[in-house]
Amino acid sequence: MADGSWLIQRERGVCARLAPARAGPAGGDWRRDRQRVFPSGCRICERLLTSANQVLICEECLSSFERVPDIACEVCGRPLPGWTQKEGEPLLCPACRDRTYAFDRARSFAVYEDAVVRAILLLKFEQIEPLGR
Repeated sequence: MADGSWLIQRERGVCARLAPARAGPAGGDWRRDRQRVFPSGCRICERLLTSANQVLICEECLSSFERVPDIACEVCGRPLPGWTQKEGEPLLCPACRDRTYAFDRARSFAVYEDAVVRAILLLKFEQIEPLGR
């Protein structure tokens, strides 16, 4: 990037500044070109990535994200396995029955465990923004 920001590479849990992030000679992102020549490992399981992508997570880890089931609290979105909705009554978890929140409704993409937790940490703290798309 032209703003002079530095590329940070994480290897075996150690972060190191490599070089200023900048466009390559053909105007492309040199980090993406570097990945084609020197493939990196999945940022979750560390298996070698066999195809170049911006997410840096292998297909196995991406497919392991467990979707939130359809039966969930209507306010917070917490999964409610085994619950059934009574006709005319909202389906609410015990926490949402007892209190109100400053929001009307919240939803999650996937159940917050295992690979999803690590992916969210990558998004939040290592700014791997393609994960948010």
